[in-house]
Amino acid sequence: MGRKNGRPGQHIQSTYDGFLMIHRYEDQAHIQDIIRWHQPDRAVELGTAEGGFAALLASTLGAWGGSVMTFDLKQDASIEAELEKLYPNLTLVKADILTEPLALVTEAIKRPNSFLYTDNGNKQRELELYAPLMGPHALVGTHDYDTELDPEWAEPFMASLGYEPYFHAKFEALATEHYWDSLTRFWRRQ
Repeated sequence: MGRKNGRPGQHIQSTYDGFLMIHRYEDQAHIQDIIRWHQPDRAVELGTAEGGFAALLASTLGAWGGSVMTFDLKQDASIEAELEKLYPNLTLVKADILTEPLALVTEAIKRPNSFLYTDNGNKQRELELYAPLMGPHALVGTHDYDTELDPEWAEPFMASLGYEPYFHAKFEALATEHYWDSLTRFWRRQ
């Protein structure tokens, strides 16, 4: 359970191609729409977990020949093997991405038209380390917005780097009585 302004929130589990993730199916559809509109050449996910979001990224970017790298300190070998078998455009890397900018991440995201998704457990640190290093026309997304990432910090920080909110209202509109907020947000840099 997450918390927002003292209210408990639900972490909803869903799947993508049989891999677990904590994004509602409604969120998945919006996320894929945004990625398709932006059409990044390379996506980097921080926080592989059970592989569901990595599968979504690899499947979505695969439609136009894009590639995906996903980073996590711990990865389940059976999940890793299955993901690599299903998605040849996906590279899984075991690494600590939170202590300092990792060269492999930096190299991937500094290219124009790249996409970074932060979901490794410390979104503020992930954004501090990597959002400034993104190339032109970058897209940045985060999970756990307003539970693990404070919008009062995130919005001015991203604006200071030249990013604008990208379809925030679409995710806000997914709020329901039982799921008070859609936890995903995106920003885009020109």
